[in-house]
Amino acid sequence: GMVRESRHLWVGNVPDNATEGDIIDYFTPFGEVDKLEFLTTKDSPAGVTAVISFLSLQIAAKIHKMTHKMSNNALTTRYHDFSAGSQIENKTDGKEKRGRTDDFQRKRSVSPARGRDIKRKIDLGPGRGGQDRSDNASFE
Repeated sequence: GMVRESRHLWVGNVPDNATEGDIIDYFTPFGEVDKLEFLTTKDSPAGVTAVISFLSLQIAAKIHKMTHKMSNNALTTRYHDFSAGSQIENKTDGKEKRGRTDDFQRKRSVSPARGRDIKRKIDLGPGRGGQDRSDNASFE
């Protein structure tokens, strides 16, 4: 097909309540799982999806040819090209997106700090006032 065969399979329509362990337990009888990464959770419109890296292309290919069901969900599988994926991420991430997320993070990290400063000032304010007052009281 268009996507190069690889030992990584994208798996879709995973049951909402499936844990990493459940998925690994399900696939291990067909061949050893190297790692599993959830891409989306049940809160996503896509539902639960994951990428499973098997120890070999042969295992992934065998699993990809089979039909799979986990608690009545028919799983969808397709080859996942990590290198292509990361290139795409880098293109958006590296330039436009990274700039953008950095700005967001900067804004995000600035505002809580700013909020904290304001709070600190407020905390200090009455405190300092209180001390001044008590000092004054003791002087009177």
